[in-house]
Order: sequence, then structure tokens, then C-alpha cells
Amino acid sequence: EQAKRDRQAEEKRREELKQWHDEQAKRDRQAEEKRREELKQWHDEQAKRDREQAERDEEFRQWRIEQAKRDEIQTQLLSKLIDAQNGALSSNMKTPAMTRQSYGRSGAASHSGTPQVAGSMQGKPDRNMYIETSQRHEKLCKEVQLDDLIEFLGADWKSGWDSVNGGDFKEDIDEILDSYASKCDDDGLKMAGGKIGEKTYQAAFGVLAEAVQSHLSNSSKIKPGMYWYDTHNMHLKCDNDTTRKPDGGFTVSKRCGPSWQNLSVVVEIKGDELKNDSHWIRGQVLCDFRDMSQSEPRRFMVGLAVARHGSVRVYLYTPGRIYSASLGCLPLTAGDKAAEGASEVVAFLLLLHKQLPMDSGYLAKRKGIFSTWLNFSELADAREQKRPSPSVRHYCSEVYGRHSHLNAQQTWVYPVQYEAAGEKGIAFFKFQWEFENDDETAIHEFLLARKVPHVPELLFSTRITAKGFASDDWVCKGEAMLIDDAGESIISKFGGGELLLSDAEIVDIFAGYTHTLIAAAAVDANNKLVLHRDISTGNLMVKNDKSPYIIDWGYGRLC
Repeated sequence: EQAKRDRQAEEKRREELKQWHDEQAKRDRQAEEKRREELKQWHDEQAKRDREQAERDEEFRQWRIEQAKRDEIQTQLLSKLIDAQNGALSSNMKTPAMTRQSYGRSGAASHSGTPQVAGSMQGKPDRNMYIETSQRHEKLCKEVQLDDLIEFLGADWKSGWDSVNGGDFKEDIDEILDSYASKCDDDGLKMAGGKIGEKTYQAAFGVLAEAVQSHLSNSSKIKPGMYWYDTHNMHLKCDNDTTRKPDGGFTVSKRCGPSWQNLSVVVEIKGDELKNDSHWIRGQVLCDFRDMSQSEPRRFMVGLAVARHGSVRVYLYTPGRIYSASLGCLPLTAGDKAAEGASEVVAFLLLLHKQLPMDSGYLAKRKGIFSTWLNFSELADAREQKRPSPSVRHYCSEVYGRHSHLNAQQTWVYPVQYEAAGEKGIAFFKFQWEFENDDETAIHEFLLARKVPHVPELLFSTRITAKGFASDDWVCKGEAMLIDDAGESIISKFGGGELLLSDAEIVDIFAGYTHTLIAAAAVDANNKLVLHRDISTGNLMVKNDKSPYIIDWGYGRLC
């Protein structure tokens, strides 16, 4: 009996041991599968990061190529200037001939040092330049239906379009087309038959724009909300001191003349030799958008293109995407108000008159953003404001930093006066559109919470929703921040050929920069750290008391 009991106990132990081994093997398999899944996710995320870095590297490479071309052009111009001046010098003059070394470049630097695509071309842009611009941004462009394009602008725009295109304005549209036809006859615009050139379409579109504006002046339904300017002979100054000439544009203020800052809608026109979706004309519209966005933050921009057979196309820029849709066409024959698509063109112009005064696409839903005091609560679709909003005023014409890329990575930095909760001071107002990077606000707050030295105080911030501007895999978000004044860039201390800092001060300042980067990149108790990833002389600041600061953490990564 004892032997039987021993055998049973042994069998039981063996059975329990077998079950434990089976369960342990199952746990090992589950753990191994979990490790493999985590490793796969890490590899996928790493591949995504590598692709993003490759895109940034390619963008930087393109900038280097374009910069090299600009430098070559400048060198050639300087060489010609020097040769001409040296040739004019008399052999018995005491003044020595000038050398290339005497033409030094300015040492001034902006507060944002990341290379950017130029807002406009050096000299006169040619056809190939526009085609290259369009092809480079091919992946951002998407063809949609007109109703979908208008819906991207929001519910107010969609409601307005349903009103003007739904029959309520049929009599107005007919009267406008009658006026247009009569004016074309008076001006001798014979557009029937043959190949029609750019000048004829230019004049015809101007007649139509003025007919709409004139009709609305006597209308009780809609008052004129924008004003047409024929700019194809006007040189509009860009922010890099060059000029470009769009064919036309609309502003929402009669008191302000045409400028890139004041234009709310831009128009490009070609003749029958070109389709209105060609790379040439689309490249011109994209360059127009880039110059318009140089002056102030824009939530959207609208462009019209007229080309072969008078066809009209609408271009809509939103952060991260450029939509286009076929609108209709100008009446091709004077007096032919029933031309296909003519009513839609007039209806769209009526929609612009109706909506643009209320929403011109600026960051704030009003005409301009710094003409008077601007409260953060006025920012369009602002959210996550947890304390009283400050008011800011752009007190000078200077823009300290500007990154403007059509792929939505856009940044503006302005010096402002601010008032908040009884306090007044000088600060930087910064706004940016960005992709799914870490919020600069979150990075800034993390650094300040860890007491990382030489990071300017974040006085206030808010996030801007991307209502109507998220589509496909392109998701953008906006941030508006008020950052304490951090002085001027380190490079300005070396400007003018005179060193304004002693050797000891330079060592202390750069030691402060190094201390900041090391402290930010040190892993904390929660295994978190911050990498800046965009160090340049434009982001290294110094105040008058020689205190160093590092700014522009927008490309940083919280990991």
C-alpha cells in the first residue's frame, strides 16, 4: 500500500511538473511574440523617421542647389560691376581699384536660421522655373470637385455657395453677363473664332470682375466685398527685395493698394496656347501663394487661372495640400451669355464678394492681424486656452523669422508689445503650421518644468484646430505662442566688422548653449529627453546682459 501511495504521489508530481513546463513554454512563446511585435513596431517607426529625415535632407539639398545658383548669379553680377568700375578708373587716379573682397555680405541674421525656399525668384522668373516649382510640389496637389473644394473652407463658405449658385442670384448673374457682353462689344473684344491670346483674356476677365463689382454696388443682397486690380504691369515687391508680377488680384480693402500682403485672391492668365492645369500656370500660382504667405500667417489662399478656351480653374492652398477644381469658363463670344460654365464663374466671384470680408484666410478672421491690438481669443478656431488671453501688437514692420514652405511647414516670428493680466512688456509672437511633430509648446513646457537653463519663458500658447484643412494622410496643426524676449542673434554680435564681445564672454555664452543642450538631452526619471535638431546661429540668442538663450524648438523631438 505504501508503494502504491508513493507511485501515485510520483505520478501526481510528474503531472504537475508537466503542466508547469507546458504553461512556462506558453508564457515564453507569448513573451517572444510580444517582443517580436514590439521590435516590428519599433522598426516601422524607425523606418518612418528615416523617411521623414530623408525628405528633410532632400529639401535641404534642393535649398543648397538653389543657393549655389543664386550665389553664382550674384558673383557674376558683382564681377561685371567691378570690371565696369575698374575700367572707368583713370590710370592717374589715387583711389585704388575695388576688389571683390570690398563687397562683403551683410552679417545680419534672422531669428530663424533654417534654410527656406525663396519667396520669389532672383531677377525675372522664366517658364522653366515655374514648371520646376510645380513639379517639385506635385505630391501636394490634388484634383477635386468644386463643391468639395468649397467645403474645405468651412460651413459658412458652403452655405454661401449653395445660396449664390442655387437660383437665388439667377437674375443677378444674368444682368452681370449682359453688362459684361455689352462692355466687351464697346471695347471691341472680338473673341469669336481663331486663337485667342493672353491680352484678350486679360481684358475680358477685368471686364467681368468690374461688371460684378459694379452690379453689387447697387445690389441689396451683397455689397462689394473685394476690389479688382489688373497687376500684370505692376511689380509687387517681395520680402527678399525682388519683384514679381501676377496678372491680377483682389483685395478686401479699397483703401489698400495691391501688394502681396493685401491680396486675398490672385489671378494668373494665359492664352489658348496653354491649358489652365499645366505646370507653367500652376507653378505661377504656387509662387504667388508663396509670396502671399511671406507677409502674414494664412490659413488658406485662393487663386484663379484662366487659359485655353477661357476655361477657369480654382486653386486652394490649405496647410499641407493644394486643391484645384474646374470652375467654368468666360463667355467666349461677346454677347454669348449662355456659354457653358459662365454662370458658375460669376457665381464664384459673387461667393468671394460675400465671404472674403468675413474670412480672408489670415490667422485671425479679419483684415490683417497686427493693424491694432490682437487678443489670442480672436485667433480663428483657437482652443485649449486655460487662462486669460493676452493681447499683442506688432509695433514695427520687422519680421524676425520666417520659414515658408508650401508643404505646410510654415513659421512666422514677430516682435510684439503685449498686455496680459495687468502686465506689459516686449516679447516674440510665434505662429507655425506643422506636421505631426511634437508640439513646440509641449517641448517648451517640458524644458521649463525641468528647469533647463537658457530657455526663454513661455508666456502663453494656444493650439489652432485644422478644421476643414485635414485630408488624406496630410494632417496639420497650428500653434500660436507668446515667448519672452530673448535678445538678438549671436551672429549680430559679430556684425559690422567690430567684435562686440570679449573672448571670456564668448566662452561663457557658448558654454551656456552647450549646458542647455546637454541638460535638455539628459534622460529624466521618466526616461524622457529633448533633442533640438535645428541649431544654427539664428537660434542662438544673447540679451544685452550677455545672457545666452536657445530658441526655436519647433523641430525638436520629445522622446
